[in-house]
Amino acid sequence: RLLVPEFYAAGVQETWRPGDDVVVLDGLTLVFHGRNALVSSKRGSGGVGLALSPAASLAWRRAGGAVSSYGDRWIAVKLREQDRDGRPVDIVLVSVYAPVSSALIEDWTTFFTDGDRCLDALPAAALLLLAVDLNGALGIDAPGTPDTPVGPFGLPHRTKSGDGWRNWLLAHQLCVSSMSYLRARRDHYGTWQHGQTGKWYQNDCFVVRRRDLRRVRASRPRDAIIPSDHRSVQLRLAIAVRLARPHQRPGDGLQRRDASSLLGKDNEPSAT
Repeated sequence: RLLVPEFYAAGVQETWRPGDDVVVLDGLTLVFHGRNALVSSKRGSGGVGLALSPAASLAWRRAGGAVSSYGDRWIAVKLREQDRDGRPVDIVLVSVYAPVSSALIEDWTTFFTDGDRCLDALPAAALLLLAVDLNGALGIDAPGTPDTPVGPFGLPHRTKSGDGWRNWLLAHQLCVSSMSYLRARRDHYGTWQHGQTGKWYQNDCFVVRRRDLRRVRASRPRDAIIPSDHRSVQLRLAIAVRLARPHQRPGDGLQRRDASSLLGKDNEPSAT
């Protein structure tokens, strides 16, 4: 049940639905991917999905109506919109649900390998949007810090699983969109609140290619759009505008890095 009507598309995580399914309901297209039912608990576990508005559903069918999944925790669809001059703009929307921060290193390695396969299969020119439940804390970096996938606006807490995310994002030249925008109070950065301690965590975010950050007009947490113990994250983009290619000097930009060792032996916090 949607709590707000005004959205184009949304990624959802921890759906508890096993297997694959596409449901059309009241004009919305709901796409699900989850583990095989035989390995799920009675209540269900894991699961990712995408909710497409009528406009996004049309763009999905225009792009071929395909659904791609990678492992148990990645699902992707391609949407085809147009810019003001009628030229096609392809958008790839991905929903991602990371392992819990205390998961085994083998689980995290499999997860990031599935992510590598997902990105390698996507069109290089498409606008990529990852809706992610990180299950980790990325921390923040000072304004102007070079070679970082995060920004200065967020919660400073950082964990080993967050370090693994940092390395993976950097290797793929991705960045967290919501960390580029200031909120009035620190607790507004948080998307999930611990039930016992009351501490906020910044577990949920949108991830974009660094080159596409200039399309972002707003990216911030908001009240949940579906019943959930997590807040939602809102992303507003300039799609119809054809942006000029930025000037790049030799040596600018990020270099692809070896991300084979993404996590340490444990997931204890590495910084606070």
